[in-house]
Amino acid sequence: IIPRVHTKEKIVALTFDDGPTQAALDELLPKLEQRGVRATFFLTGAELQRRPDLGRKLVEAGHELGNHSYSHKRMAFKTAGFIDDELRKTDELIRATGYTG
Repeated sequence: IIPRVHTKEKIVALTFDDGPTQAALDELLPKLEQRGVRATFFLTGAELQRRPDLGRKLVEAGHELGNHSYSHKRMAFKTAGFIDDELRKTDELIRATGYTG
């Protein structure tokens, strides 16, 4: 977990979790665009697999994508293999949107 990044600039990092969903993007993207704001969207692989078009829409709008695991299950007491699979599958889906960050 990264709670803060040391910088001399006065900035705020805007993040959204557990998407993408059509309803959230329909409401959020126009507001962010109107204000010239870019955000980071932490996506679950399962949602991204269901709606890869929404991930591409975020990338095309200039937002960053982050990995929120595939299933969003609690990672406590999970095997290293389970965790690796959750993150790897979601990374592959994120890359398939065209995101290169």
